[in-house]
Amino acid sequence: MTPPPQASIRNIVLIAVDRYVAICEPLQYPIKQIYFNSCLNPLIYALFYPWFRKAIRHIVTLQILQPGSCEVTL
Repeated sequence: MTPPPQASIRNIVLIAVDRYVAICEPLQYPIKQIYFNSCLNPLIYALFYPWFRKAIRHIVTLQILQPGSCEVTL
């Protein structure tokens, strides 16, 4: 297995620090930052989790409405 690129490790560290600040000082956490994080989370999942990309593709193409879609292996 190849090691993750440095940029992704940096992003994970920045996100961890951001979450720490959000938990420790929630009243000082700007509302725009909360919205930004909510938008950023799906992008992070899409980058790091192949099963998430497959699930989104399944939903966007409306294959989730097909009979037996609950048995699809992601």
